[in-house]
Amino acid sequence: MNWSDFQRKHIKPADFDKASVDGDADFDLERHNKLIEATLKHNERVSRDKKREYNAGIEERAFAAGKYIEHLKQGGESNAEKYFGKNYINYLKGQEIANKYRMAWTDAKKKQQGAEAFKNTTRSAGNV
Repeated sequence: MNWSDFQRKHIKPADFDKASVDGDADFDLERHNKLIEATLKHNERVSRDKKREYNAGIEERAFAAGKYIEHLKQGGESNAEKYFGKNYINYLKGQEIANKYRMAWTDAKKKQQGAEAFKNTTRSAGNV
């Protein structure tokens, strides 16, 4: 057998009988590269979307906290409930909870879409 340094380093001796020096007979490098490219694009898109959703979710709370800090610097009331009012604090807490559920639902939906996209990519890449 003609083993490369990579194979010697990464294949466990117990798996030598299962590993082939020549690789899989039906391995298609073009399909493999297309699949990797599609996966990377999908992961980048999901990452951008999650970041956008997260930023939109905290924008209002961050703005309110900034205004409260400015108020404190000017020597204003230090009790947040008196500054914002009970209803607004409850609203902000509700928004936080809603965003958590929204993100969980969106993650589940995107996971399902990703699985479908993966199936479609493997089908179309297999037809190449």
